[in-house]
Amino acid sequence: MRDTAQRLLLVRSGDHMVALARVASGEDTIAALHAIWALQGRDELQRELVIQIAVSGDLQRQIQVLRAGHSLLSAADLVALHEALQDAPDALAMQLAFAMGGHAGDAAVRADLVQLLIREQASPYVHQAVVRAVAGEELIFLREYLASVQSYVASEEGTAVLVALANSAYRSLRGDISSGEPANPALLELLALVKSRDDEDTRQQIAMLKGMESVVASSDFVPAQLERPPPIFADSTVSDQDPLWQARLAGRTAFAWPGDELALGITPLGTEQLRLMALGEAFYSQCAACHATLRTPA
Repeated sequence: MRDTAQRLLLVRSGDHMVALARVASGEDTIAALHAIWALQGRDELQRELVIQIAVSGDLQRQIQVLRAGHSLLSAADLVALHEALQDAPDALAMQLAFAMGGHAGDAAVRADLVQLLIREQASPYVHQAVVRAVAGEELIFLREYLASVQSYVASEEGTAVLVALANSAYRSLRGDISSGEPANPALLELLALVKSRDDEDTRQQIAMLKGMESVVASSDFVPAQLERPPPIFADSTVSDQDPLWQARLAGRTAFAWPGDELALGITPLGTEQLRLMALGEAFYSQCAACHATLRTPA
C-alpha cells in the first residue's frame, strides 16, 4: 500500500512537500522512509531536512536520507556530520563515507575520511566505502593516510587497507590497464611514496606492492610503460633474503621500462649476487692484466 502511495506521489502534482517532510521526521520509521524517497523523487528533498534526519538516531532513516540526499550536502555539512556521528555503527559509517565521496577533493573531508578509516580499522565494509569515496584522489589520500601517526596497524585489517588503496591508486592512475602507451608519470609519484616507507615498518611497503601486483592477474593486463626505471626497483641495498625484496620483485611485474630485464624474462640479481659479480669483475680485470703481460707475440 505504501509503495503504491509513494509511486502516486511521484507523479501527482500539487504542494505535498510540507506534509511529506512532516512524515519523514515523524514517529513511523517505515512511513518516513517512503516519504524521504518520495521527496527525493519529486526533487523536493531539502538540505536542512537531510541534516536533521541524519543525526536523528533512527539508523534506517539516517542511512536512507544520506543515500537520498547526499548531493545536497556541502563539504562543511559532511565535516559537521562526521563530528556528530563519531560512534555511528558500521552501516551508517559506510553510508557517510559514500556521501563524503562527492567532496573527496576537499582536504577537510579527506582528513575526516582518514580518521573514519582509522576508527573503523576492523570493518572491511567501511574500508571498501572509503576506498570508493576517494576514487580519483587515491594518491593524495594515501599520502595523507600514511602521514597519520596512527594510520597503520600491523594486523590483517591494516594490511588490507593499504592493499586496497594501492590497488585503487594504480588502477586510477593507469586508466586503461590493457594499454601499451606511455604510462601516466604520476605512477612514479606513487612508487616514490611506496619507497618512502623504507624508514618505517616495511610491512606498509610490502602491502602496497601487493596491491599493485594484484592488478597483474586482470584480463588483458599490460604493464605500465615507464620512461625510466623507478628508484624503488633499482635499489640494490635490500637483501634477496628480505621479504621486501620478494615483494618488490612481485610488484615490479606491474611495470616495465626500456631495458627492463624482468620484462625479457630475466630475474634481476639479488644483493648477494651483485656482490659476487662485482668481485668477479674485479678479479677478471686483474687476471686479464696478468695474462696480457705473459702473452707471446705472434
